[in-house]
Amino acid sequence: MEIRLLDDNHCFACGKDNPHGLQLKFEAVAGGGACASFIPLKCHQGYKDITHGGILTTILDEAMAQAAIFAGHFAVTAEITVRFRKTLEVGEPARVEAKATPPRRGLVVGEASIFSERDGSLIADARCKLIAQERH
Repeated sequence: MEIRLLDDNHCFACGKDNPHGLQLKFEAVAGGGACASFIPLKCHQGYKDITHGGILTTILDEAMAQAAIFAGHFAVTAEITVRFRKTLEVGEPARVEAKATPPRRGLVVGEASIFSERDGSLIADARCKLIAQERH
């Protein structure tokens, strides 16, 4: 199924015009991939002072999609598996790193990890399948 992918800069994860979004700024990584640094805010918490797992999942998902985009493959997530390794405190600087494979049978496979910038520990990691699409 072909999905029409349009960008109006209001993506919750990376849209620069979305005042309620995360406004992540991704950079291409040498050798393929994407990365971004972020600091979760109080409005991103689940339990007191702990970043909500849904926010972390959103960041992982977006990082894998951005890795695919940087590789020239626009895609939408079909499946994602996330493993949470430890909590990320509100206000704790973190970094997400992702990579994506070239499409095979219309699917791109992505991998991403979130690390604490305080001590380098692994917060969460994910793997996904993305459906490659044409960008309009």
